[in-house]
Amino acid sequence: LKGKNTPMIADEWEAKILESFGVKLAKREANSLSILGTNVGDAYDFYRRGRENFILLDEESLEAAIPLLKKAIELDPNYSDAYATLAETYQRLYDYRNFTGDRIGAEKMKIFGLEAASKAIELSPESSTANRVNSFYYYYMDPDFEKSKLYAQKAVTLDPKDAEAAMR
Repeated sequence: LKGKNTPMIADEWEAKILESFGVKLAKREANSLSILGTNVGDAYDFYRRGRENFILLDEESLEAAIPLLKKAIELDPNYSDAYATLAETYQRLYDYRNFTGDRIGAEKMKIFGLEAASKAIELSPESSTANRVNSFYYYYMDPDFEKSKLYAQKAVTLDPKDAEAAMR
């Protein structure tokens, strides 16, 4: 493990597991993207920690996820999954701000959510997650049901198990 970061280790394990099932992967190009969505080990670690906070879905944990996800993006500005999770974090915080009557805070979450969702789709138009968060934005935060439907259909096409996208 010495000298290897998390994405390198993940890619090696993917290859070993698939080989154990008789699937031989083509040799990865030196600059190809890891299965973790980034080749920057520290970016993945910050993303993972931010995602762990996001999953709790309470206001405090969502707030704690933001600086971690932003740090992942700072370390790897092309990390689409980090942008998508940041967008989804802002989208969830939008609910909290609306519920408490904080209209200015809700509007900020809406703007930040769109920026992050747009960046995620720009970086990775074939990402189910990026398409799902854009679908959610146009369904719930800035209703444009046709746009929402197009993003949701693409998300489900890319990942038929994406139940949240299928709901749109």
